Amino acid sequence: MTPILLLLYLQTQPVSLCPPKVSVNQQLAAPLPDWTVMPDGMPSQLAGITFFEGPPEQQASLAPDKETKTQSTWYFTKPAWIGCHYSGTSLMLTRALPRNTRSCTVAFYPNETVAGLPAIQKIDCK
Repeated sequence: MTPILLLLYLQTQPVSLCPPKVSVNQQLAAPLPDWTVMPDGMPSQLAGITFFEGPPEQQASLAPDKETKTQSTWYFTKPAWIGCHYSGTSLMLTRALPRNTRSCTVAFYPNETVAGLPAIQKIDCK
């Protein structure tokens, strides 16, 4: 495939964002006397999304430009990153969005929550 055809192909593919669940192997930073640590067996489900202007290490998180009870939309004028938050862990998965991404809309289930946040139904980036 030529570079131009490959670029056109990549631009028409849906952005694969945020795995719905992750497996983690957590441990205490320091032992606690008289306590035993064991996994609780609960899955770490996608619980939240953060969009960043630039690399997440710069901590330039963005507020939604439009927001209702069932969806939020962000518009980007610069390269953006996504951060995926999961229940039961303090880990966040991050990655750069394709450079041509101009907006992302996150739709929520109206009456469902994960870790106290609205449950994410769909992420649509264009």
